[in-house]
Order: sequence, then C-alpha cells, then structure tokens
Amino acid sequence: MTDLDLKQVLAEIEAEVRLRRASGQFTLAMERELDDTFEALTPTARRAQDFQSALEEVEEAAFIDVDLPVASNAPGGTQAKLALGRLMTWALRHVAQQTTTFAGTTARALRVLSSRIDALDDEVRRVEALLSDRSEEADAERQLHIAELEIGAWHDRLALAFAGSTGRVLHADCGSGGLVALLESSGIDAYGVEPLPRLADVAVANRIEVRLDSVAAHLARVPDEALAGIVLSGCVDRLVPPDLIRLANAVTRVLQPGGRLAIVSSTPAGWMATTTPVIADLSGGRPVHPETWLTLLAQRGFVDPVHEPGRARSPLEPLPSSVVGADELEPRLAALFAAAFPPTDYLVLADRGS
Repeated sequence: MTDLDLKQVLAEIEAEVRLRRASGQFTLAMERELDDTFEALTPTARRAQDFQSALEEVEEAAFIDVDLPVASNAPGGTQAKLALGRLMTWALRHVAQQTTTFAGTTARALRVLSSRIDALDDEVRRVEALLSDRSEEADAERQLHIAELEIGAWHDRLALAFAGSTGRVLHADCGSGGLVALLESSGIDAYGVEPLPRLADVAVANRIEVRLDSVAAHLARVPDEALAGIVLSGCVDRLVPPDLIRLANAVTRVLQPGGRLAIVSSTPAGWMATTTPVIADLSGGRPVHPETWLTLLAQRGFVDPVHEPGRARSPLEPLPSSVVGADELEPRLAALFAAAFPPTDYLVLADRGS
C-alpha cells in the first residue's frame, strides 16, 4: 500500500469516527474504555508497566543453549549432526559464555537503573503528597482559572486569524471547547484536545469535537502536514524546556506548508503573580517569554512570526470626566498603570514556510 493510500484510509477512518462522535454513538467513556483495553492487551505496553518482569525476561533470554538439535529425516543426518556438534561445541561454548556474560552484566546494570528510577518515583510521590495537602485550595484555584483556560479574551482575534482556513484546525489545550465551537460556527473544521477529563466531558456533552488527550500524545499520532492550523494554550504554560522544543518540532511536522500557528501564553511575570509560592517553586515547567517562541519558530522556518501583548489589567477605573484636569492626568496615569500592571498574556502568530 502506498503512503497516499494509507493517508486516505486514515482520513476515512477519522471522518467516520467524527460522525459517530457527533451522533453520540461514540461516547468519551467508551473511548477511554477502548484505550484501557488496548493498553492491557498490548504485550509491549504490559511489559512497559512492569519493569521487573521485563528484566526477568532479559535474564531468561541471556542463557544460550549450545546443545544443537540433531533429529533428521535424511538418512545419516542424525549422525552427521552429532559429528558436527562435537567438532563445534568448543567454539559454540566459547561464544555462548561471552554472550551470556555480556547479557548478565547488562541485566545487572538495568537492575541498578531500575532501583534508581524507583527512588525517583518515591521522591515524586512525596512531592505529590505535599501538594495534595493543599487539594481543596488547589481545586478552588483551578475553578478560578477555568475562564483563563478558555482564553475567551482572544477568541475574536483567533477567529479572525484562522478565517478562511480550508483544512483541519486543532486547539490544544482547548478547555471545554469554547474556541472550537466558535471556529466551527465560522465554517472552520476545528477540533480540540484536552487533558482534564471534567473539561473534556463538558465539551462532549455539548457535541463539540474534543478528545481527552495530551497535546504531545495526540500530535505523535497525527500524520505529516495533516493540519491547516494549530492553536496552543494552557500546555505552553507548564512544559519544561526540552518538552517545549519537542512540541515546536511536532507542530512543524504536522502543519501544512502555509499552515498557521497561534500560541496564547501567560507571561512569566503574569504567571508568577497568579500562582501560589508553593506551586511556583515546585513546578517543573513554566511560561516562557514571547521572544523565546519567536526564536524557536524562526529557526524552524516559520515566516515572519510576530507577537501581540494582551490587554493590561489595571485595578483602577478611568478618571471621570468631571474630575478637574482629567484630560491631562488620564494619559499619565495610563502610562503609569501600564508600567505597574503589564499584560499577563500574549499571542504569537506565525505561518509555516513552504
């Protein structure tokens, strides 16, 4: 089967799945159950979840049996094989001994590595336990930030940026699918991925095409140059630098030539201002400056990447016109507030080069 045929088959399967999702035949719960069943029945997945069992298989496979089978249907075949076996036994044992020694040493090294990974897992669990002590406070914070996850302030700007798109447009992380619904209402073939089940459930309940998945896992399954546009938000605020670079590479791979990328990110200062000290100190990933995204995209051939700052959020209302000297004071106060309360988010737009 040619690459073109494979892409056509994948496109037809995806189209059928979209239709069944829209009709309610494929529920999010059913898709999760299918994913869990696939993971449980896949041998490689099962071994990956049980590292000790995999090491035991390595040690079992390290033994090499030098006693060759001698059964034969040919006249004199058994005697010939016995004679050859006696002549070659010393050489086979020599090679088998070296190979077994190497395999055993490798298995021991893997066990040392396994013990260190277990120690790291224990440390991660201790950190998670520390954070879970603040579960009620953290839940309240997440509820307060739902509106920010929806990036509602950027909806109109993004709808304008993707107007006229003729292919599929992905939004990750899409929250409960507000932007996806807006793009669909504008005639754009949009869908989203969202890692939080409760938000993805809201989208599915509203018949919005949203998949429960992380952006990295989803993009790994998307064929090359399959998307006409991508909006990234949420995920870009919590990735460590290596994952951020991998995300930039994945986006470059799946975007069509001329495809548009939009990144809505918190500013580092804005993120720090809205994050508690404990989470800020223990977070592995955090937002980057717009200049970082501009550099990463320019290095990957994106054309004229630009950024737009969000609206500054001053805690004070404009001076009433009835105040004496308001016309003169207002511009000065606006400049002062802009310096004291800079924008907390920004938008990066860029088109992939051909």
